[in-house]
Amino acid sequence: MMGLRKRRARIISMVAAASLAVLLAAVCLASLLILLTLAVTACGAGVSSLSVPVSNGHEAMWDTTTTTGSGPADLYCSVSFAASPPEGMVAVDLYNEAGELVDTRTGGPFNFQGLEPGKYRLAAFGLGTGYVSQWYGGLPMQGHDISESQVVELKPGRNDVAFVLQPGLSIQGKVSWTHGTPLGGYIQVYDLQHRDTGGWDSIGGEDPMRPGAGYAFLIVGLLPGRYRIGASFDADFGPPQVWDGGGSFEDVPVIDLTSRDIAGIHVKLGALPATTTTSSLQ
Repeated sequence: MMGLRKRRARIISMVAAASLAVLLAAVCLASLLILLTLAVTACGAGVSSLSVPVSNGHEAMWDTTTTTGSGPADLYCSVSFAASPPEGMVAVDLYNEAGELVDTRTGGPFNFQGLEPGKYRLAAFGLGTGYVSQWYGGLPMQGHDISESQVVELKPGRNDVAFVLQPGLSIQGKVSWTHGTPLGGYIQVYDLQHRDTGGWDSIGGEDPMRPGAGYAFLIVGLLPGRYRIGASFDADFGPPQVWDGGGSFEDVPVIDLTSRDIAGIHVKLGALPATTTTSSLQ
């Protein structure tokens, strides 16, 4: 598993004081734009009513290849958002038809040049942005394997494809346990069919963590549904070793995320297995 890190980018703009005349003109212009926006929205002129989803600021250390091949096919990918552009970074992965990774583009432009004509698959990742990652064609990655994705057949010359990412939902809360002092771990979300959703957040990673303390987590970009939460303390981001409530998967409290974001969840893991207390996250 690639190393992961938290980083929430916040850019603060410093604007110089304007003259009174310029300020009044700006106020008038802003008022006019607001009225025009309301009018366009009322007329249903295609303006999205969706707000930007919750972002947790995660950015992956993507293994990006930037080499250009010598084939006659070029692929140009665009990524847009059903709501406002998010914080954080998206990436597009290119696979061969068998599902083997060919190349990655991060943050745009998402162009792959010098490819051999043939059949490929694509995925757009919204990691940490709050948008749902999807296979090309609009199929969510959550709950679907790459073999189910739409195939793109590239011809010699320019080939264009487009993604439109949809806002996802979020789960926010804290996690605690009664015994064990791990160095760090991952909170993970599984659906009721015991499938990994790809939703996660990291905790710790530095000093040994104290039992009884509550460590905050925020998991974003989930589809509406019902879920259970577990935790892994393996350095290789393995499956959960412990579940909410300290029992088996079937005993985990169910989180109903069918209509809105959920906050205030308290995940209680109980006593951690001895194998979780010495793992070091890289």
